[in-house]
Order: sequence, then structure tokens, then C-alpha cells
Amino acid sequence: MSNVGADRRVESDWWAHPIPPNVDFGEGFYCETAQVFRFMKTKEPHALRLGDHVSVYAGCSFALGVNGSAVVGDFTLLNGALVMADERISPTPIFIRWSLRSDSSMLRRLRHFTKIAHPVLSLKRDR
Repeated sequence: MSNVGADRRVESDWWAHPIPPNVDFGEGFYCETAQVFRFMKTKEPHALRLGDHVSVYAGCSFALGVNGSAVVGDFTLLNGALVMADERISPTPIFIRWSLRSDSSMLRRLRHFTKIAHPVLSLKRDR
């Protein structure tokens, strides 16, 4: 069960705007406030895809540029995450901790880090 109505408004949200029409979300989606989408510049359909049972809390922000898009996998919890993309970010189900920024310009360094350190964050660049 989601807290987002058919009008794409979050229940009891203080933010005046609904979730943008180019954000797709699956079953059981939880969103603390639609304000997390305020920096989305892209108007492309399906620019942001949020899987089933994804939770997005108020400290998050999706800053997708004109050509930006992102996919967030099923059962992902985002709390305090800044997701920025001028191209495409496509993570698998992950936990993104406070103060972690993921953007398309950091992918090479993050890919190297996750292979040798710990597979907490898995990002791939789709072209």
C-alpha cells in the first residue's frame, strides 16, 4: 500500500506540488514528501523509475538534468541521498547512507571502490 494518491499527491504532504508525471513508482512506494523531486529538469517520460517497495525520505533529492534519468531497484530505502544525473544512473537494490552523493560524473571512482571495498553501492552507466 502506497501513501501516494491517484492524483500523485503524497498523503499529508506540506509541499504543494504532486509527484511529477515522469516519475514511475511501483507497488508499496512510500514517499515522505514530493519536494524530493523539485530539482528534476528532465521532461522525458519515465525519467525516474522507482521499483516496488521503495521508500524515499525527506532528506533525499533527485536532481536530474535535461537528459538525466535514474532507476532505483525494488526494496531500496533512500534517506538523505542526493541522486544527480545528466545521463543515466541505474543502481541495483541498495542502501544509500547519509552524506553519500551519487552522480554520473563519479561513476568510474565509485565502480572501482565498490569492487575492492564493499558492495554497498552498485552503480552502472548505461549508454
